[in-house]
Amino acid sequence: IDYSDDNERKAEGQYILAKLVSIYKPEQSAQEYRKVLDYTSDFDLTFYSKLNEAKGLIYIKKFQPADEILTDLRKKYRDFPEYTQLVDLEFANNLYAKNNLFDANNKYYEVIVKYPGSISASDAYYYIAKHEEDINKDYLNALLNFKKSVEENPNSEFHKESMDKVATLERYFTLLGNVQDSVKISIPTTNTDVEKYRRKYN
Repeated sequence: IDYSDDNERKAEGQYILAKLVSIYKPEQSAQEYRKVLDYTSDFDLTFYSKLNEAKGLIYIKKFQPADEILTDLRKKYRDFPEYTQLVDLEFANNLYAKNNLFDANNKYYEVIVKYPGSISASDAYYYIAKHEEDINKDYLNALLNFKKSVEENPNSEFHKESMDKVATLERYFTLLGNVQDSVKISIPTTNTDVEKYRRKYN
């Protein structure tokens, strides 16, 4: 970055650096993504830098500045559904991080219904599943949502983890049935809350 005279190369280098920082020092990622904008006004790179800056701000609980960035992105990129779905997903994550679970869930449902088959819809199902597993300890609903995440789009970054969770939880319920000598537990195939939201949305 320091030795290049080409601003676009500087921007790309800074973006890669910010991505690395987001893995190893996520609390510093927002400021690193912000620096990308010093070197470029490229349409795509600007979008992803600002989106990831918002993610970094959510991580350090700076919810209001994150919301402002997301609102600005939602206006600027409103005609590009491939971008708006990512913004909407982060709105949901911001609400969830603030512990506003009702609104966060509705926003996840909105992403699933508005952008069917997308990576964002797959990720939304994953986040719902993680909440069911880690917070509610509702493993049946967690399994349902992990399965939906897998089915929705194979290109989600959580695809492999979701597949592993499905395999583990299916084994768990099979063993549970054997131990309790009961009939095999029936796994639901639809998230009723999502379907309720879909009917309202339609």
